[in-house]
Formats: sequence, structure tokens, C-alpha cells
Amino acid sequence: MAPTIFAKLTPNDGPTKFAFHEVVSRLKNQSNGNVFLTRFADVDTDKVYDADAARAFDEKDADDSDSMTEPDTDTEKGWKQNRRTWCGSFVFDVAHFTHHRVWTGGKGRRQWRDCPTTQDETAQLPEFLLACFEKDKYHIRGKHVRFQLDQNGYLRISKASNSARLFIAVDGKTMGLAPCSLNQVTTNVQLGRLSFRLEYTDYSRTLSFQEQRNKFVQHTHGTDPRALLLTPTPAAETKTIGKWTFAVPLGKGATGKVFSATDDDGNVAAIKVVEKNAGTRDQLHGQIRMLHKLTDEAKAVGDRHILLLEQVIPDLSSMRSISRPFEECYLVLIPAVPQTLDRVITGQSTHNLTIFHDALLALKFFHDRNLLHHDVKPPNIGVIGHEVIFLDAETAVELPDSGQVKCTPGHSGTVGYLSPERELEPYGKGVDVWGLGISIFELLFGYHPLRFQLNPWRSGRESLRPDFHRKEAAINRVDRKETK
Repeated sequence: MAPTIFAKLTPNDGPTKFAFHEVVSRLKNQSNGNVFLTRFADVDTDKVYDADAARAFDEKDADDSDSMTEPDTDTEKGWKQNRRTWCGSFVFDVAHFTHHRVWTGGKGRRQWRDCPTTQDETAQLPEFLLACFEKDKYHIRGKHVRFQLDQNGYLRISKASNSARLFIAVDGKTMGLAPCSLNQVTTNVQLGRLSFRLEYTDYSRTLSFQEQRNKFVQHTHGTDPRALLLTPTPAAETKTIGKWTFAVPLGKGATGKVFSATDDDGNVAAIKVVEKNAGTRDQLHGQIRMLHKLTDEAKAVGDRHILLLEQVIPDLSSMRSISRPFEECYLVLIPAVPQTLDRVITGQSTHNLTIFHDALLALKFFHDRNLLHHDVKPPNIGVIGHEVIFLDAETAVELPDSGQVKCTPGHSGTVGYLSPERELEPYGKGVDVWGLGISIFELLFGYHPLRFQLNPWRSGRESLRPDFHRKEAAINRVDRKETK
């Protein structure tokens, strides 16, 4: 097998193996057939005996004669020798990227029933010749199936035409006209009456392939290269919850671990995995209520500055679901964010100033609804292009009529982004402004202005406060210079 093959389409049962053998035999007898096979198939060097293919061989013999005799012991060796077949797979190779954005499978056109004899005719064949033209028993059309790399870098399968006679199923599910993203390491694909196994190879998980794949997808679909980091080639072991297949870990939020995930339609989401037990149940339900509230508000006004709650698995909307024992709850959030503010290149560029402006609009979304985000910091500020999305919104706090909440030192927030009043006295929206100000300072100047290993506002750490005030005064001097 060529070292740059990133996926294989392998016959999965006897009839399909025999159909593959027939195609290989036909092409090997043609002058240009071996060239075609070398490009789009990986065929064993010699014929081998395969029991499944042999049974299909016998069915062919039965069709060709009125009777069929089972071999006795003396003739079994010769019987197996006569039923050896060509085995192998159709292949997807990085070398195809230069000339092929789509791989087509079918049995070709009528004029090629005896196989092409010229290089031009060979070039017009489907990349994957699934069956010989005259073989109608497999229910394969001239052009039956298309494969291509989708915007996420996965292979996508679709019908090659709208014909009602064209049948494709993916993992037992009959396909309609919509394409299907192949986001599992192995997928069963039914084409007509032929059964295949599509599998990503070990090479597809190498850095070399990922770089070439990302370059190809960026050129073909215009996908941001950073977004492709959310959807690497499926790992050998993947976890699926509902319709979502986990891709890569994105980090750990305030309430759980976060992973990117995709579905068959090619949608990409962030899934937060939250532990559920007797001690966290009420907190979890409060967070879900907050996410529903924010999602409804954002959809109503068309705001794009928060992650929208797409689904909760399992569904906790009924008392019956709540009482059912389970250890984890999965919050499906969209869109998945490819990077956070702490990963953005620092400096006073136009791009970063645009991010600054959009971050203010994101904070305004919360404050206009009398909500505190309550943990504004670079890892909680997602960035997609020039747009900002606040993360960990489920821990937002509703302000009372007074506009202030009681301080709870040491119970929430992140050291380095806590304003003094948050630890000392009742506070309001200013604590979010403080956290955003520190975050934007880091973005523009490349360092944290008030880095402390310990929180100077906790009881017993009063000796650290003079250093804080000296740094605060230095920032104020910088601010006055910038505004002159």
C-alpha cells in the first residue's frame, strides 16, 4: 500500500469481493488498466483464496450451468486453486489532491463494457470502478456515489444523481439527497447490493497528512485553518453521544471538560461534559436554565456573542429524566470556538482592536439583561475571525434590583482577574469590566499588568496590597499617555 493513502474502501462481503475481482481481472487484461489500478486501488500481488468470494464464485458457476458438484477431498485443493480471486481496496491518496476534488464510484458507460483501450478513455472512468458495466445484478449505476473532503476535512459521501433507483446506505441508514459526513474511523457503506467498509488509515492521523489535508480544504472550501484543528482525522477509538461524535479535547471550563464534536451533517459543536450527582444536581439544573435563557435571548435579537445551547443529553426537561440515574450530562453548544483570546497574537493591530470592540459588545449583551458573566478572562473569550464569543456563560449571575450582589471571597472567579471590590464588598457590573480590561491589556501589550500568585484581597494578605497599588498607578500613567 502506498504510504500516502489516507483512507480505503474495502469490500465487506462475498459478492462485493467477487465484483472487485471481476473489475481487477478486466482491467489487468487491458493495456491501460494497470495504470488505472495503480492510481485508485491497492490490489494484492497475487490472487488468494477467500471463502466469502469463493461462495460468490460458486453462485456464478451455478448461474452458468444447470448443476454444480461439491468438491470431494481429492479435488478440494484444485477447487480452491480455481477459485482464487484478486483482493484489495479502492484507495484515497494524497497524490489525488492535485487533480481530484471529487472521487466518483460507479460502473462507467456502455461504450466501455469491454474496458477502455486508450489513456483518454481510462481518464473518464469513475475513480472507483465498482462493477463491470454488464453486471446489472449489483444495482450499480454508471455514476453511483461521490466522495470528497468536506469543510471539516472529513470524507463526505453523497449520491451521484437524483435517480430513484440509486441506493446508498451508511451504517444501515438509507441516504436521501443530503450528503453524509464520515466522521468515524470505520463506516459501513452499502452501494446498491455491494457492501464496503470505509476506513481511515494510520497515515491519516500523521502531522504530514493533517498539514496537506488542511491546505487542500482551505483552498477548496475557504475553511479557517484554525477551525480544522477542531476536526482532526477520527481517532482509532471515538466516543459517540446521541448523534455527536467526539473529536478533540478543547480544555476544562468552570463546570466540566469540553470537547469538539461533529455529526453526520458536518455540523461542529462544543460538548461540555458535566458530572452529575446528588451534590451537583441543583447546580446543574440552574446552569441549564441559564443557558436556555441566554440562548432564547440571543436568538430573539440575533446576537452572536454567546454559545447557543443546542441539546442536553440526556434530556432533563421532565421529572422522569431527572430521576433516572446517570453519571454525566452532556451540554451541546454551538458554534465550536477554534481559539480563545489567550491564543491570539498580541499587539495593537487593527485585528486586535476590532476584537476589543466586539468584546465590549459581548459584555453589553450580558449587562443589558442585568446579568454578570462573573468570570471574564482570556480563556473564556472565544475568537472566531474578528468576532468574540463569551464562554462559560452558564455560571452567569442575575443581579438583584439593587444592582449589587454580596461578595463571597474565595468562592468564584479567577485570581488575576478579580477586581478588589469583588473580594471586599457588594459589587455589580464593574467586576466584569475589570476582568475584560485586564484581558484586553494582555491582548494589546502582551503581558498581565497585575500578575499575583496570591490574591491580595483575601484576609491575611494585606501586605501584598501596596504592590498592587503601585502597579495600578503605573497603568494609570500609561493610560494617560495613550489618551493624550
